[in-house]
Parts: sequence; C-alpha cells; structure tokens
Amino acid sequence: MYREDSSLRGTRRESDALTAPIAFPDSLRTIALGGVGLVGGSLGLSIKSRAPRTRVVAFGRTEATLKRAREIGAIDEFFLEPGEAVAEADLVILAPPVRTIPGILERIAGSLKPNVLVTDAGSTKSWITAAAERVLPSAVRFVGSHPMAGSEKSGIEFADAGLFEQAVVVVTPSLLSDEAALISMKNFWRALGAVPLTLSAETHDRIVASISHLPHVVAAALVNVVARRARKEGRYWDLAAGGFRDTTRIAASHPRVWTDICLTNREMILEILDEFRDDLESFRDVLEETDEEGLKRFFKESSEARKAVPPRGAGVLEGLADLYVEVPDHPGEIARVTGILAARGINIVDLEITRVRERPDVAPLRLFFEKVGERDEAAGALTEEGITVRAPQ
Repeated sequence: MYREDSSLRGTRRESDALTAPIAFPDSLRTIALGGVGLVGGSLGLSIKSRAPRTRVVAFGRTEATLKRAREIGAIDEFFLEPGEAVAEADLVILAPPVRTIPGILERIAGSLKPNVLVTDAGSTKSWITAAAERVLPSAVRFVGSHPMAGSEKSGIEFADAGLFEQAVVVVTPSLLSDEAALISMKNFWRALGAVPLTLSAETHDRIVASISHLPHVVAAALVNVVARRARKEGRYWDLAAGGFRDTTRIAASHPRVWTDICLTNREMILEILDEFRDDLESFRDVLEETDEEGLKRFFKESSEARKAVPPRGAGVLEGLADLYVEVPDHPGEIARVTGILAARGINIVDLEITRVRERPDVAPLRLFFEKVGERDEAAGALTEEGITVRAPQ
C-alpha cells in the first residue's frame, strides 16, 4: 500500500516538472467515465482525439446527456448501470457532482477488475479519498485527481478537447495507491497535455480553499450585495464595467457544484473565511479612522503580493521566459503577433492578455516561452516588425 511520506507535503519538483505530452498509454484499452458534463465530456473528447482506438464508455443519470456525448464523439458507448460500464475498464474516472462520488464508488466496487486504476475529478480530495479507502476492494488502485481547469459554464455542450492543455492536475495518493499507480495516473494526464502535480489530499484541500473556494464565495457574496442594492435603486448594472465583471464571473457557476464543494471542504473553507473576515475588519477599522497611511499599506501589500502571482500554469511550468508586447487594440493584432513568431518557428507556450492598461488604445500581451533564447529571438522578430516589446523587470 502507498503511504504518504514527507515529500508529499509539498510539490515533487523532480517528478512533476514540465514535460512534453507523452504518447497515450497502450495499457488503457477501455476507459469508463462516470458523468459526461463539462469535465467528463472534455475528457472523452481529449482521449478520443489522442487515442481513437481506445474504447471510451460512460454512465450517468441522464440518458439524453449520454446520447449527446456519443453524438459529439466523446464516448463510444454508454450504460445506465454503472457496474456494466466499469466491468471491462482499465481506468475509471468519476466526474459527477462531488457528493455523489462516494455512492458511485459503492455501486461499482463489486464490478471492478483487480488492479484497475480508479480516479475522480472532484474539487475536494480528502472527503473522496476517505470514501474510496473505505469502500473499494484492496485489489483496486485509487489515486485522486483534480484538473485545475474548467469554466463557469457547465454541461456536455461546453465540452472541449483542449480543456486540459497545460492545465495543472493535482494527483493525490491514497492508502490504495502504490508508486506504479501514481506514475500511471500522472502519465495519463501528461498524455492529455496536462501538468500533473502530486500533493497529499489534505494539502490540496487547504490550498484550494484559499485560491479557489474562497474566491467563489466572495464573488457570490459581492454579486448578492450589489443585486440587493440594484433592486432598491436601479442603474447599478448599467455601471458594472470590466472590473466588476472579471471579479464576479465565477459567481455564475452551477449552484449545485459549489454547494457540494463547500460541504465537502467545510473545515478548510471555514478556516480561511475567518482569516478573510479578520482582514476585512482591519480594513474597515482603518477606513473608519480615516487612516490614510493604513489604507496605503493595505493596498500596497496586496499590489505587491499580486505581482508575485504567476500567470496561468507558470508556477508549475518552471523556467518559462516571458515577454511583454504592446499592440494596437484592433482586431487581428494578436493573430499578427502569433503569425510573425510562427513564421520564424518560435513556439509560444502560453499567452495572457493583461487587463490593466496604461493606455486604452493599446492591448498589452504577455507571451511565454520555454527558453530565454526563444524569448529573445521573439523579441527581435517582433521589434523588426515595428511592434513594441519589453522584457520583464
């Protein structure tokens, strides 16, 4: 059995470093998906695009959704009975609402092949891992997964084969894991273009409570406050510009999904809410006292801390070199930049459109490259074409 050692209390940099997507594992001849919403449907599309000969079957509660998944090519076949779907599977991935997962694990436990690899895509890990350890046979290998990818939208209609490209996927070992199971799970995600990162279930839940769950709660609360005021006075939504929309976009997420997440990571969220409340109360105190220096410190600390936040994926994709690019805010300008670099054979690993603008007529871009040499070559190519670039400070 796998037992966590101290290295799992942080990241395993030596084994989780960025690698190019690997070939899809030949051993995964049949994969069963439990749930084909946004994540499950995207998994099916991604698997079929990379390994068309792999048989992908699914089960779920709604036959219409399963039929739609088959129509778009995300799955080959579906079953209404979970046990039938998993009977021949080499890998089982559960991607339904979080609180339904323990019940599904119980239903499929007696139908799983020995040594089959089982994972889930839930946003909380300790709760699900404990359920897997409790109900699954000892011959089954369970490694939890959490793809840090998604959208405020939900459902099979929004499934995307590229959803996991360069996305961090946290994999969490259990007492039903061994090193081979952990490697197999990470190789599966690498084959989909993702970057696996190994954490204990507890560490995962503590971190996502801060960087994912708290922001959703705050966004929802902010929308609720403004909505109440808008009902009394009106015109609030007329003035809701980019900052408000960006801050609250995630509040449009499915209510059931976030109810499940909050209830299954309750203790961690309560802990971070207490800390957040303390910060708000401190801010209220300095504002009430008209403490100008206190307000400056508050905003300076957050501004400096925000600069340390890496762009999407860059915290795990170590060694990326970035470049700031300024182009006119006109249609086609981003395509012009990428076209120039593509013509030189320079690969962009990631691209970010900076939302804070010093000039309204300029669209600031941030490009990421695997090597400093590629970044410098890109800077030269773009400069030759009259495009303003600058390296990060």
